[in-house]
Amino acid sequence: MTGVPAMAERPPASDAINTFLVRVSIALHKHGTYPPGHPALVSADAALALSTEALFSERASLGIGVARRTLLVDGVPTDSTNAVVKELAERLHRREVGGIMLRRGVTADELSEALHHLSADPQLFRERLHGHGEPLPTWPHIDIVPPAFRRLALANDE
Repeated sequence: MTGVPAMAERPPASDAINTFLVRVSIALHKHGTYPPGHPALVSADAALALSTEALFSERASLGIGVARRTLLVDGVPTDSTNAVVKELAERLHRREVGGIMLRRGVTADELSEALHHLSADPQLFRERLHGHGEPLPTWPHIDIVPPAFRRLALANDE
């Protein structure tokens, strides 16, 4: 039988990925709490930029799928006991984010702007993500996409 490897066969997320996701969660929270230029926000963005550099020294891209309480990083579920990453998944899920693709070359400014938009009111973000009202900006190294249910399929052993 071919297909997706069993959970036990998949390698765990690297420390760089875990650190990156935690810093994304922290920065996203601070983008929703503080005005632009606030020292706490600047600090969170700077820490995220460092994690991003470390992450893309290992890889060319990073695909993040969003489920209700977990993230799938390149198809591998994150640790369900990590409360910070779980909260990030829940926050993205409320905004109907299906996935995020990041590519090498992503800048601190791109990340900061994307997080600023993601920290908006969930209803407003959902409307913009689905093409209603003012469109979301685009970034050269970041794609934020809604769930793609039309490509969803049920599989069996045959």
